[in-house]
Amino acid sequence: MSDAHFWIVVPFYNGMKYFEYNIRSLVDQTYANVKILVIDDCSEAVQTRQLKALLDQVNDSRIEYVRNHKNQGLMRSLNHALKYVDSKYFFILGQDDVVEKRHVESFHYFLKNMDVEESAGPSMVFCDAKYIRGLEPSNALVRGKKISRFRKNMELKYFRLMYWNYVVSTGILLNTDTLKSVGGFCTDYKNHGEWLTWIRLARVGKVKINYGVNSWYRRHQENITNSMFSSQFYSTFRYYNHVAHYAYRVAPGRFHKYYVFPLVLIRNLSLLFVKNIKLRVQSL
Repeated sequence: MSDAHFWIVVPFYNGMKYFEYNIRSLVDQTYANVKILVIDDCSEAVQTRQLKALLDQVNDSRIEYVRNHKNQGLMRSLNHALKYVDSKYFFILGQDDVVEKRHVESFHYFLKNMDVEESAGPSMVFCDAKYIRGLEPSNALVRGKKISRFRKNMELKYFRLMYWNYVVSTGILLNTDTLKSVGGFCTDYKNHGEWLTWIRLARVGKVKINYGVNSWYRRHQENITNSMFSSQFYSTFRYYNHVAHYAYRVAPGRFHKYYVFPLVLIRNLSLLFVKNIKLRVQSL
């Protein structure tokens, strides 16, 4: 068992293009009592060689490297990582993304000063992120005004997540035991099971928002997010509707009268078409 206060899990798959920015942002954290787990989802041989060479170059004893024997997809890789994490909380950071030096420190301070009734603590804490487009950082926020309405209590209620995925996963902090108690990440869909996982976590614990923005989400052509709205359009639509149906089934009775499922179904279909069109226009 490690003595690390936090683990940071970085799922990796053929992602060397921006990965050096990622790993250096993690080893430079002002809060140093962390372990960094890089879990390689059976990348191509050349990518794995480059990854190992970079980790050797960084030469930080807090980094652990694990390679899956076969490609499992993002959700199963994250569940595999849970077997190694032994801290109460752990962070997740995508291979393309970066965090500012005070990211871990900011969340540590947030937890220390948070008034939480349950001894187990919140099920998760997230913050907003700024976009990096390729190598160009911007001041544009991923969620922005969408989550500003929750600033008073710094909390995202379960019923809100039924309608929309307000959660920004870049540099998110998760409660290890609570995540395990709900069965880990949803693996019904290979690379996108996060929203359903957030709903499950929100049912059993508090979802808190740290309004300090210390993370950067990188947008580029190879993003999983982009493929969700283009090459994986049908799979994404089925997943969104799966989430809506699940939320409707487990919702308290008073929400059923608002016709949650059909409203979300129509909204999701419209959203997917709009985003798909935008991506096609941008690629011209």
